[in-house]
Amino acid sequence: MSEVDQLLGYAVKWNSNSRHSEAAQSVLNVILTNHKPDDLMKLSGCKDWVEGLLPYTEKHFQRLSRLQMKSKFVVFLQANMKSTGLQQHHVDQEEDMDQEIKEE
Repeated sequence: MSEVDQLLGYAVKWNSNSRHSEAAQSVLNVILTNHKPDDLMKLSGCKDWVEGLLPYTEKHFQRLSRLQMKSKFVVFLQANMKSTGLQQHHVDQEEDMDQEIKEE
């Protein structure tokens, strides 16, 4: 179990950087699904890695939640543009501009 404790220590470091947070969260997921909570609580670094993981995990979760909301908004806008015909109007304008350029 000392290897698990060491791996969790690395995961804490990786999780502090958004570039490596996905790997850290994957490691954390594997460990939490394959080990009993009681066994993990007995690890010497348990308190340290829990305190290190929580703030950054919450930060990454909030960042991903905002990104998900923004992506849904883009889909919503696109659907509304299609239903109002704005998108087709924009395409027609571009075609008119292309035609004008060709005529010059």
